[in-house]
Amino acid sequence: MRKLPLIMLAAGMLAARPAAAQFKNYHAHKDVSDKISYFAAEEQKNQITFPDSGYVQLSQASRWPVRGQAYSDGRVTQFETRAYKGDFSGLLFVNHNPDRQCFDGKFRSVIDELDIVGLYSRKIFNDNATLTFKAVHEFLMHQQFTSATEVSADLTLNGTPITPTLTWVSDITRSGKGTYWQLSGSTIVPSKLGELTITDEIGFNNHYWRDGSGFSHMGINATLANKLTNKLQILLSGTYTIPMADDMKTLSVGKLSLVYNF
Repeated sequence: MRKLPLIMLAAGMLAARPAAAQFKNYHAHKDVSDKISYFAAEEQKNQITFPDSGYVQLSQASRWPVRGQAYSDGRVTQFETRAYKGDFSGLLFVNHNPDRQCFDGKFRSVIDELDIVGLYSRKIFNDNATLTFKAVHEFLMHQQFTSATEVSADLTLNGTPITPTLTWVSDITRSGKGTYWQLSGSTIVPSKLGELTITDEIGFNNHYWRDGSGFSHMGINATLANKLTNKLQILLSGTYTIPMADDMKTLSVGKLSLVYNF
């Protein structure tokens, strides 16, 4: 009779072993799962976040017009790329001039300007308008690698037959002494050849890279966009500028661009 309790105790211990082993295996499996989840989270956190969208553009232009003024005496080649991430975007612009007068007075084939641009755009007034802030740092390589910085803001009204935009630009390199205002309007005209956009503008230049102050020019631009593939398109544009000041000149420009969207 004394052996019965010992036998029952041994049987109970043997019956409890699978439960203990199962309990141990559960924790071991849980530890492995936690480690896998941890490393997966770390890997996801360290991954590179790609832009939402963007484009690369290569252009050939007969001249380089900037706010009613010619920044080149002849043709130029331009490269531009822009990437978007949410409300932010970054832009890189490069201009090559085959016959540019440099700081020593000699004419050379040079990359005379490289711009790094940061932009922030936000829709306001129940998406009826878009406000864009921009900061530009310009490297002027033909002037012994001097640089300039400007800030600007655009206010665009959305959903109208003619889309108006009010632009303000300030040259902060010279303590804000150069300021430029522009009012423009653009509309899309139906065309069998592609999407035709017509834009007109009038500028008010207050010592922005010029000696004078006042209304500077009126201009009109026509750009025809034609899709070659889903991501590749060709742009053909023409610009004509009429001076409104004695130190401004009539300017006509033709431009051909190839754009790849990603």
